[in-house]
Amino acid sequence: MVDADANRQWVVTAYALVFGGLLLLGGRIADFIGRKRAFIIGLAWFGVASAIGGLAQTQGELFGARALQCAFAAFESEGDDDLACV
Repeated sequence: MVDADANRQWVVTAYALVFGGLLLLGGRIADFIGRKRAFIIGLAWFGVASAIGGLAQTQGELFGARALQCAFAAFESEGDDDLACV
C-alpha cells in the first residue's frame, strides 16, 4: 500500500517538474508560431497524451504519458491567456 502512494506522488511531482521546466520554452515557441496556433497544437496533443495515459498498462507508460501531457500543457498555457481576452 505504501508503494502505491509513493508512485502516485511521483506522477504528480513529475507533472509539476516538467510543466515548470517547459513553461518558458512553450512561451518562446508560442512567440514564433503564434499564440492561437500554439494553443490548438497543445490542446490536440494533450488529448492524445491523455488517451495514451488512459491506455497505459505499466507505471512507466503512465509516467511518460503524464510527462507528455504537461509538455503540451506548457504550450496551452501560453496561448490561453491571450485567447481569453479576445
